[in-house]
Amino acid sequence: MDGTLVLIATPIGNPDDFSPRAAAMLAASDLVLCEDTRVTGRLLAALGLSKPCLSYHDHNEVRRIEPVLERLREGETIALVSDAGMPAVSDPGQRLVAAVAAQGFRVSVIPGPSASLAALAVSGLDTARFYFEGFLAPKGTDRETRIAYLKHFPDTFILYEAPHRLEKTLADLEAAGLGPRKLAICRELTKRYEEVLYLTVAEAISHYRDTAIRGEFVLVVEGESEYLRRSPEKRQADKVRQTEDARQFMRDRLAADENKSDVRREAAARFGLSRNEAYRITVELEADSDMLE
Repeated sequence: MDGTLVLIATPIGNPDDFSPRAAAMLAASDLVLCEDTRVTGRLLAALGLSKPCLSYHDHNEVRRIEPVLERLREGETIALVSDAGMPAVSDPGQRLVAAVAAQGFRVSVIPGPSASLAALAVSGLDTARFYFEGFLAPKGTDRETRIAYLKHFPDTFILYEAPHRLEKTLADLEAAGLGPRKLAICRELTKRYEEVLYLTVAEAISHYRDTAIRGEFVLVVEGESEYLRRSPEKRQADKVRQTEDARQFMRDRLAADENKSDVRREAAARFGLSRNEAYRITVELEADSDMLE
């Protein structure tokens, strides 16, 4: 019987978040693939388990794939974990999953803690649609390109950031024009010193000028659509466009010799104009001799 690869989410800070089902699956596994054998060794020890562990990380994942496939052919159950959170999501695992699936072996998952989803849930920003960016490139064209893309991304987006790069990332976001965007800064989620700050990008820059930066961060940033809906500039632009649409509508109807009172009433209802606004547009159009002649 062919074996199974099982992806198991591990705690992102609080060990009590590890589910009984996840613990049972670790106990049933023949081998545990992990980013850092020391980290996973501590988790196994806390669960009272003794399991063979094999490192699986960015630097060795390619050469690990064939030995794992061979063990699956022998019918073993192999667990894949990361140091924290869901393996294969901003952590090693995607290549292995693809290779295992391509060979026709079963791939299963034990869901659990996720820093990105936890941060999104507490962000207070739109969760109907969102984008997970993960870590930006530390520097260079790729970083600039991604920030330029995110600036115009319509929906909420999520970044991971290390403490030593937080100020640079905030500064780069502001430089790209995202200073007024709402931002939830989530630090040390599920840990003793968990902190969630609700600021704008510009406010966050000011905040960290006088605040020590410690811990791991998840940044949840307001998307362009949500920002534009609440921005004064957007509301003003919408008002101008609405008035111009109403003006064109009334111009066409008056040119067709329709009753002015009826035109004003219909325009007010259709375009959300006040009676005074509709009357003013009528007067302006009547003064346009080119249109009336």
